[in-house]
Amino acid sequence: MMPKRPLLRLGFLAGILAGIVMTALMILFSLVFGAATLPDVISSAVLQFTPTNIQDALLSTLGANLKPTFFTLLLVGQIIIAGLFGILYAALFPARPAGSRLAAEYEEYRQVSWRSGTLFSILIWLFTMLIMLPVTGVGFFGSALAGGAGLISLTYLAFHLSYGITLGYLMGRLVSTPEPQRPALATAISITRRSFLTQAVMLVAGVAAAGLLARVLSLFAEAISLPQESPTVGALPPEITPNNKFYIVTKNFVDPTINKAAWTLSIGGLVDRPYQLTYDELAAMSSASEYVTLECISNPVGGDLISNAQWRGVRLSDLLLRSGLKPGVQKVSLTAADDYTDSIPLERAMAPQTMVVYEMSGQPLPMEHGYPARLLVPGLHGYKSVKWVTRIEPVNYNFQGYWEQRGWSDVGTVHTTSIIDVPMDDGTFPLSGGQTGGVGYAGDRGIAKVELSTDGGSTWHEAKLRKALSPYTWVIWTYPWIPDKLGLHELKVRATDGTGRLQIATPKAALPDGATGLQSIIVTVQ
Repeated sequence: MMPKRPLLRLGFLAGILAGIVMTALMILFSLVFGAATLPDVISSAVLQFTPTNIQDALLSTLGANLKPTFFTLLLVGQIIIAGLFGILYAALFPARPAGSRLAAEYEEYRQVSWRSGTLFSILIWLFTMLIMLPVTGVGFFGSALAGGAGLISLTYLAFHLSYGITLGYLMGRLVSTPEPQRPALATAISITRRSFLTQAVMLVAGVAAAGLLARVLSLFAEAISLPQESPTVGALPPEITPNNKFYIVTKNFVDPTINKAAWTLSIGGLVDRPYQLTYDELAAMSSASEYVTLECISNPVGGDLISNAQWRGVRLSDLLLRSGLKPGVQKVSLTAADDYTDSIPLERAMAPQTMVVYEMSGQPLPMEHGYPARLLVPGLHGYKSVKWVTRIEPVNYNFQGYWEQRGWSDVGTVHTTSIIDVPMDDGTFPLSGGQTGGVGYAGDRGIAKVELSTDGGSTWHEAKLRKALSPYTWVIWTYPWIPDKLGLHELKVRATDGTGRLQIATPKAALPDGATGLQSIIVTVQ
């Protein structure tokens, strides 16, 4: 009989390889079908329980790479845990042929390993469905995830079966090798490399290649959709950001997938006539269209978490007046399909530019931007423009939403900001001169002036402003600059809003009410 310790080591090796197969299958399903993987679900739960100051520090350090980095670490962790489960499998199912160890007995063990691997995977699946998923907050059998318990159960069962069957197969190939041919563990590993390891690696490579190909094709399609900017010169942004380039920030690692036909918007709370609207009923109401810029409250000075679009929807005031507001309303609370909550003051809710929108730049709202409908609150940071909104309720108290409960400001007013897009930081600029430029934004206060300094803030030059698309959008500024010497130059930018107030120059981190300070870049004049 094979000693127990080498058997457990082989179980770990087989578990790692089976975990890679399962993980590659999860990624493939996620890319092709949008299936929520277990690391997705765990990531969302961990993020919700991470202290806000740590989230802010990580976001400041990693920026848009925070979620991909964290998700990658969880994928690696999943593969390591799969190896540990391989050790458990080897301990629970140690059946090996005894006696003469005839070839037929070893073949019988191979058959047993398939069945035991399948049984083991079902046990892990039940553990995942009945314990892990409820602990992460998505309910038994993933009932709170998009698709419901039935679809999630079947999808995860497929993932776990791929792990268990692969694990059983690999262990069967290892342990069923007759003892005379493997007098020591080293020989067993050598046999492994010659026989099943090559097959396992080929299987893993095939599944991973399919997922990688899908991702590459997706990135290629995005890459050819827009002209590429120079890596050192930069480019002015289009006045209207293409939908597929509009910034995305959510609390989730797995965003909800909503069926438009089943979606409803409930209007309740302190109203005389609560009611519900289907998507078709909402779209049939009198609509309005407006250009509005959104900026994330986590956007650092000079950051790219800011975009502009044309939106179409129904004024929130029309929905509230239809319901008949009761006296004493202070705020309007908002609930989304992903259980995200927030609120805005009643006067902001009744403003004509605040809407429940269902179109984005002439197209139905993309899923990642709140399909089928989201709130749009010009002048406030993006977290107030709740995506996937399902319930609107006037209340008579100071309702605190998801991010407010985690230390972020309940006000959400956008700070005046300005960005240099041309040239890029650490880029180059010709001595013969050229055009610099970028955007200025102050929410619903508008931009009155943008100034550029080419000497680190000692002197300032007023830039030319392109006419804003609406009172609620950014403005594009340009300034023709002819450098006076070669070498390094420090460029700074500042803006003045429509009320005459100059952009705050004091640097401050995003938490709790948005970053302040002036963007400064270094360019080399050649």
